[in-house]
Amino acid sequence: KDTGYRITKKCSVDCPETNVDFGIAAYSSKCCSTSLCN
Repeated sequence: KDTGYRITKKCSVDCPETNVDFGIAAYSSKCCSTSLCN
């Protein structure tokens, strides 16, 4: 279930660096992929 990023959770709230260029899904996943949300 947890592949490192939780799109269902609010993980993109602390990652405005990625911007919504790929969409909310990719936006959240990219944010959690970094050490910002982890």
